[in-house]
Amino acid sequence: MKLHLMAISFFCILLALSGCYEEKNMDIKISLIKLIESNCTEHDECIISFNSLPLGKWDFIYIFPNVSQSYIREKIAAPYNIYQDIGDKLIAIHENKIVYYHELFPMPDNPAQHKNIRFLFDKFNYNNSDIGYYRLTPDNADVRVIIKKYTNDGANHMVLYEINPNNQQQMIR
Repeated sequence: MKLHLMAISFFCILLALSGCYEEKNMDIKISLIKLIESNCTEHDECIISFNSLPLGKWDFIYIFPNVSQSYIREKIAAPYNIYQDIGDKLIAIHENKIVYYHELFPMPDNPAQHKNIRFLFDKFNYNNSDIGYYRLTPDNADVRVIIKKYTNDGANHMVLYEINPNNQQQMIR
């Protein structure tokens, strides 16, 4: 009986911790959307700074498309044992340690929200050459955002915030 209670307690703790992690992940997406909406009020294109996000201290931010764990580990030169699904990976590094990790998925987490973030890596946007990943530094943290609005007979709409590198130093091929 005592072992059974310990197992249930352990499961509850794991469930609580995973809930906190997910909530933190949701906050960065919401923070990105709020940052974009507060800076892109007059145009469908603007510049935002990753320095304005609640990420704490960071030396580098890497943004990867769906690539292998070993590829990411090689590029960030830090221990990387986190690997999830198919989303774009946002990884903040401080003093050679991962201090923040989030995976952004191609579809909205909440369909009722009708808003999503997408990082562009494809060759159609970058002189016919794909981008392997983005690398941002605190001194080079500004990115370009293009806002695309989709409607369906005016009833349903989707807002897509496409994030692009702002200069060549942020693009690693």
